[in-house]
Amino acid sequence: MIGPHVSTGPSWGEPGACLSKAVQHHRATAETAVASLTMRLHDGQRLCAEHLYEGLHAHLSRSWWRRLAQYGEQHLGIARAMAKFSFWVGSYLTHDSPAITPKDAASEKALALAHLDYALALIRCAAARDFLHLAEKAAEDAGLLSKAEAAPETEQGA
Repeated sequence: MIGPHVSTGPSWGEPGACLSKAVQHHRATAETAVASLTMRLHDGQRLCAEHLYEGLHAHLSRSWWRRLAQYGEQHLGIARAMAKFSFWVGSYLTHDSPAITPKDAASEKALALAHLDYALALIRCAAARDFLHLAEKAAEDAGLLSKAEAAPETEQGA
């Protein structure tokens, strides 16, 4: 097992306490995924794409939730921090396809790196989509955002 699925999270009731729960949930998920990757690398075990995907996705989610909590508690307030981070994370919903030149296609390393860059961009997109979905749901649950307000933002970000 690679670890708990990273796109699930706790439901929010009270914004401050539930933000802390969300951060703890995503930290635990990331620690599990990273520990699995580290163990496999250390032991010389075969890594597959799913291991890398889960580890990178969990790490991105953890980073974004941790930053959201820091800014929400220390600087902006939770509602403003969620709006700011949703806008910022939304920039990861698009990605550029790597340009592969004929020279690159002749080199296995260049071709592999181009594919990895593309894969990493897709992982960032998926993590951003999951983060935005959970943040919107959390904001609705906490009463920071009504369902009517959430619908237009979701359509624009998609």
